[in-house]
Amino acid sequence: YRQDQKDDVRPLVDSKKTYFGGFLGGKEELKVGNQRHFPGGKRKPVTTYQEPFQNSFLENIFTKLIEVNPSFTEAWNKRATLRFMLWDFEGSLKDVEKVLTMEPRHFGALSGLGMIHLRLGDPERALKAYEDLVNIFPSNADAVQKIITLKNYLGINTL
Repeated sequence: YRQDQKDDVRPLVDSKKTYFGGFLGGKEELKVGNQRHFPGGKRKPVTTYQEPFQNSFLENIFTKLIEVNPSFTEAWNKRATLRFMLWDFEGSLKDVEKVLTMEPRHFGALSGLGMIHLRLGDPERALKAYEDLVNIFPSNADAVQKIITLKNYLGINTL
């Protein structure tokens, strides 16, 4: 990354409220771009569905699709997304890992993997996921910004 690129990116982590303490059990948050990450999933999930039964119905549909065709990558990916929305980060992680074993260059899954690791409080693994994403999709500005933020936090020199 260019040095001037670092200066162009607005601060993504508020110096007074960071996820640094949160990873150690605090209640602080990380703001990366327009997303807020709360360690340990302490807040209630927000979904696009009004009725809770719709979420379990959708999860059952994706599960049935996976049972019928275990190599259907997008069924795994959609279930991972739904589980993430329901704050089932461990379940989402398992599904994303399955997607990536079938399709290692699945940039949506790599992006999701980064978000999951942020939610689980693992900035090193989140950084790795975003770096893998940028290796296959270099123009992904959101991933580039997250890499800069995470490297700054981890004390990794970006020069």
